[in-house]
Amino acid sequence: VKRFDVAAKSAAHLLARHPHDFRAVTAVARSEALAGRPERAKDVATGYLRTADPRAGDAAAKAARVDRLLAEVETLSGLRKVGGL
Repeated sequence: VKRFDVAAKSAAHLLARHPHDFRAVTAVARSEALAGRPERAKDVATGYLRTADPRAGDAAAKAARVDRLLAEVETLSGLRKVGGL
């Protein structure tokens, strides 16, 4: 049995403490997608993109990471719909 209620609490903690850490964002987005909440997963991923500092020049790198993560979220959501996960 998957414990998505426990995962939701962990996700909130991760995002509150590590909003700039792509590993944390990825874990939360994957969890949301697997829980059947792909829109929330997309919101988490795009939220990471908003942390980009244009003066530091990291916007392009973050955008590329988010694009890959969104593709993964789509795949995970599709697998869940057809019973693959």
